[in-house]
Amino acid sequence: MQSPAERLIVGVAMDSAPNLVDAAVQEAERRDARVHVVHATPPPVAVVPQMDLGARMYDDWQAGQALVSETRAEVARRLDVNVAKVSGGTLSTGVGRGLVANSRLAGLMVLGRLKAGEPGGGGRRVAPGSVLAEVAARSTYDLLVVPEEADVRDEAVADGGVVVVEAGPVEGGAEPLMMRRAMRVADARGAAMSRLPLLLPVPAGGGVARHDAAAAVDQTALPKVAEAGMVVVLRPQRVPVLPPTVRAVIAAATCPVLVLSGDEAPRHP
Repeated sequence: MQSPAERLIVGVAMDSAPNLVDAAVQEAERRDARVHVVHATPPPVAVVPQMDLGARMYDDWQAGQALVSETRAEVARRLDVNVAKVSGGTLSTGVGRGLVANSRLAGLMVLGRLKAGEPGGGGRRVAPGSVLAEVAARSTYDLLVVPEEADVRDEAVADGGVVVVEAGPVEGGAEPLMMRRAMRVADARGAAMSRLPLLLPVPAGGGVARHDAAAAVDQTALPKVAEAGMVVVLRPQRVPVLPPTVRAVIAAATCPVLVLSGDEAPRHP
């Protein structure tokens, strides 16, 4: 039986950018992983008359199935494998909940993000209750967020370098382990790695922990995130709500953002 670490899940939406498949194929080749394509349909809008509810859900499901089939065919073509080697399906359990549940089945989940300012793109912020924030906080395995404008080629990552930030306090022996994982990510792409503190220094006697959710984001650090070739976020454990610092990083990044989870054993970069 294939282990979760050998599977890669790519979540597709009707408005996904082409670079989402580019990133998924690259990571599948790098990890020698099998790809599973999913599309999660949102719950029907409450204003839909009850008699039309079933038809609306069926239409959404059919559209999702067609999108999954098209993406499976494209991934199979790019990987030069039979389409039967690329699995897929449509989830009707709600977008965030469905993707989090599916994260248990893979070593990496790949999701896209619309360009800032585009309809549905959320501007330059990632809301606490958004699908992206929910999956990044609660997914069991690693998450790769691919902004629509991101250049996902290894050459682009190497040019901009890999910037490492922390999503929360890393306790015990977890920090060296997660930093080694981040170093493997940079090495695999031929990129230099730097570590970026994102919270403002705490005044002596201030009584505010360095990673407290109320601490201010150092706005002078965010331009460095925007200039990076890739951002790696160290998330040592699942958290109920994604810290505002990490949401600010994802919102500011125009490059791929890899959220490394400390919940499971190390996986390939």
